[in-house]
Amino acid sequence: MKFKLTCLLFSVIAFVSCERKLRAPDMNGNGSAGIIGRWNLVSSGGATSTSTETDLFGTAIRVESKLTFTSSNPKGYYDITSAQMKAVNVGYDYTGALNVKFFEDNVLQNEINNPIPPTPIGPSNETAAIKIVGTDSIAFTNTSPVAIQGAPGTFAAPTGCKYKLEGNKLTLLIKFASTSTTNTGGTVSVDKIAADATIVLQKQ
Repeated sequence: MKFKLTCLLFSVIAFVSCERKLRAPDMNGNGSAGIIGRWNLVSSGGATSTSTETDLFGTAIRVESKLTFTSSNPKGYYDITSAQMKAVNVGYDYTGALNVKFFEDNVLQNEINNPIPPTPIGPSNETAAIKIVGTDSIAFTNTSPVAIQGAPGTFAAPTGCKYKLEGNKLTLLIKFASTSTTNTGGTVSVDKIAADATIVLQKQ
């Protein structure tokens, strides 16, 4: 159980890092003239969840977590051109709350709730490629599988997001889910990760 909890917490931390990276470095614009320009980071928030399930000597063990997060004190901006999206000194203070549940044979055994105090993130300066699809979607064209430190398996990276343009405000809506099954010495583990994040930018 201690091993599973360690894996789970590493998964949460690593995935938050991936989500932050999507916000800052992993988007580059290609397409709609409405989103071309320089955009200040306003806020980000949402939730990520993980689940690890395995059979241990005939007992179904499952550990679930949900991390909710918000940002404050945003810094930096994004330059979006027809070919790329570049983060310039993007940073913020990260605040969250972590809920972890332990199940045996689908019966809740224990639950832990931990607040995450404000933590500085960034600054980030990175560039990545995207493709604008229609009038409301962005495809990430340079993503690759994500190896989660401390957790078995490799998870597919997010392949895109929805966007909403309202005057001088650009909202990015990222949803992501992945399932990985591994077999370690005959013990099968099913690991799931999901994320739902909203990033708000404002045009300079």
